[in-house]
Amino acid sequence: MNVPDDLKVAAVASGCAVGLSLLLRYGLGVDASLFVRLLPIFVYFVYLFSKDALSETALGEPPTWYAVTVTVTVATLIFYAL
Repeated sequence: MNVPDDLKVAAVASGCAVGLSLLLRYGLGVDASLFVRLLPIFVYFVYLFSKDALSETALGEPPTWYAVTVTVTVATLIFYAL
């Protein structure tokens, strides 16, 4: 079964959003705002609206956006951990 690239990036973003929310709340004990908890989803929207314009570059590839999504999630966790 061939899964569309959009769905793969959305799955990574939603998994990161859920993980971020759980780790912030129960791991770090931080009650972060909804905006912060949904940062990985915002990265997905940036991918969704810019993928056609960036299709000729490395930024148009889904694995790049997987990495960007995970990086934003980890950076957010580090920000709240410090």
